[in-house]
Amino acid sequence: MATLVWAIVCQRIITDQQTNTVSYIDAIEGLQLRKLPGTSPPFSLGTLWERGDDDEELQIRFRVVRPGGEKGGEFVSNPTRLTRPHHRMNAVIGGLKADKPGRYEIRIDQRRGERWRKVASLPIDVSQLAAED
Repeated sequence: MATLVWAIVCQRIITDQQTNTVSYIDAIEGLQLRKLPGTSPPFSLGTLWERGDDDEELQIRFRVVRPGGEKGGEFVSNPTRLTRPHHRMNAVIGGLKADKPGRYEIRIDQRRGERWRKVASLPIDVSQLAAED
């Protein structure tokens, strides 16, 4: 079974075409929105997975969890057979819809058989910019 090595929320992800090296630009731990409710600009989620002893398929789900546990949007990947020791899976999140300040989470789940198992939760603290006078 594949194992999540690490995950990061950032502004953008750049992959060099010649070397296949990756740059994760401007890590995000919090967002300040002009007004609430509101939506943040798009951002990215980068993950690195390590292949297990078997060559099972990897399927993951990224979900937004709002303060209080309410579920937001989600993205489910297609099943992917891992052929190398390490595998990157990245996603662009179209913007975080926030109705109030607080701790939002990007939850990463891995499909294991018929069930989803949480493997990571990345916090994003949302606040409102102070009004300008």
